[in-house]
Amino acid sequence: MEEKIWKKSTERGILGVERATLTHRQDHLREVIVTALESKPIWTKPIDFGMSESPGTVSTHPYGNGQIVVRFFEDGNWARKIFRNVESVRKRKACFDEEHIAFVQRVGSSKAALVTLALMDENNRMLPTLETYFKDGKKTSPSLQTVAMNAIKKLAEFHAGGFSHGHPSCENVLVENPGTIRLIDPKDITPIYRLKAKSAEEYREKDRDTLAEQILMLMENKLSDREHDELSKKLDEEYARHYKRCKEKDRERT
Repeated sequence: MEEKIWKKSTERGILGVERATLTHRQDHLREVIVTALESKPIWTKPIDFGMSESPGTVSTHPYGNGQIVVRFFEDGNWARKIFRNVESVRKRKACFDEEHIAFVQRVGSSKAALVTLALMDENNRMLPTLETYFKDGKKTSPSLQTVAMNAIKKLAEFHAGGFSHGHPSCENVLVENPGTIRLIDPKDITPIYRLKAKSAEEYREKDRDTLAEQILMLMENKLSDREHDELSKKLDEEYARHYKRCKEKDRERT
């Protein structure tokens, strides 16, 4: 980790933990982070993060004019791995929207937590997930298809930056507006830029197919069979076009 960005301290009482090591970004004040972590959660729910071997909880806490999201892992190795991988993404300036501001490691235990800034809309509300957005009965089929295309393009842009996501579910794609999609909560980021072309393509295809399948499931009752098949084809084609376009832009910059 870059010392100029990250700083460590030992804290007591945060997240109900007697003693913990807090590694935080220096552009976020330690005192403000600690106060937020000691505050009563706005909401808390159990979650398995898509990894049965590492169940935990996720909660949100007030943080200045916004909120932070705290993902607490029973197996801190997963938290540490995601933390480091997201740092790798940040350093390569790949397309990823979630900002980690702190990592909490319980002293004498494997338990750990990731602390990220919650993505909010202009009314200071958390952005809806793709699933929540699609289940809004007021949204029309054409507008949902526009969002679906932009979601698959967002994933292609992330892949073009050199990484696979590992868990691009509709819960991990947020909708700021139909034209602005946010990608968050990586399960197992893989630096595919280090892999041979065939292996990298397999990771990309797995991500793409996972997200496309979930989008098509959400659209199942909104489309005819023919429209459903056409959307499936369009998602694949739009992903391929946008991935190629992003890679070409990268080559032009270098």
